[in-house]
Parts: sequence; structure tokens; C-alpha cells
Amino acid sequence: MTLNWGWRVTIVYSLFALGTLGMVAFTLTQDVDLVRTDYYEYGLKHDEQMRASVNASSLATPLDIRYDADRSVVRLAFPPDHVADIKGTILLYRVSTMKQDRTFEIQPDASGVQEIDVRNDAKGKWTVMVDWTSHGVAYRSELPIME
Repeated sequence: MTLNWGWRVTIVYSLFALGTLGMVAFTLTQDVDLVRTDYYEYGLKHDEQMRASVNASSLATPLDIRYDADRSVVRLAFPPDHVADIKGTILLYRVSTMKQDRTFEIQPDASGVQEIDVRNDAKGKWTVMVDWTSHGVAYRSELPIME
């Protein structure tokens, strides 16, 4: 038995429609996680962030960010002359999902060191983003780390 051209067109169209519906159903089940929920506002602050990065890189004693794999600790050593008047935040930024991002207030000890325990965080690529102000000047430092 041979099919005439009308049946063939119907079968091809039906397969295409089923494939399209299957793809739509599949994409609706996927978790789409944006890196930021505030893209527009973040973009408006880009020039300020660049100035803050330049300020941080021009410090005589820059912020020292290190990851100690043995102790699973991120260690931040702030410039000594900025410790008394420092305010800001530390963001542990996970590129793959913003659900794992963590934010901390900057609270260095008397020697200007702050340690963050990352033992319970997921392994992989993280970026430590530090935004702070001291003596009325904004600073920004970033360092990618691998756990």
C-alpha cells in the first residue's frame, strides 16, 4: 500500500509539531538561573566600579586575597592604613548559580585580616569580590579562586 502525497504531508507536519511541542516541554522543565537579577542597575554603576578598581590597584599596599586550600579559608588582608575607617561587603560569587552566592560585611581584626570559612561551599570556580570605602574613597578588588 502506498501513501498519496496528502498523507505524507500530514505525517511530516505531525512529526514536526510533536517535535516542537516536545522541545517546548523540555525547555520549560529547565532551571534558568540568571547571574544577576539587576542587570540594568549593575550596568549603570559600571563606571563607578571601574574607578574603584583603579583606586584599589593604585594603593601602595593593595588588598591581599588568598585562598588557603588546607584550611578551606579565604583570607583577606586589608591595607593597614585603611583598617580603622573601612566599610563594605565581600561577595563570594558563584558563576554557575547565584543561589550559592554569599555576602559578608567587612569586619577585619585589629591587624586588618578577615577570614571566611568556605568548607561547606560547593567545589568549583568562585570569585571573591570586595567593595569597600575608606576615607571617603571607593575601592573594588576581585580574585577568582578554585576550590
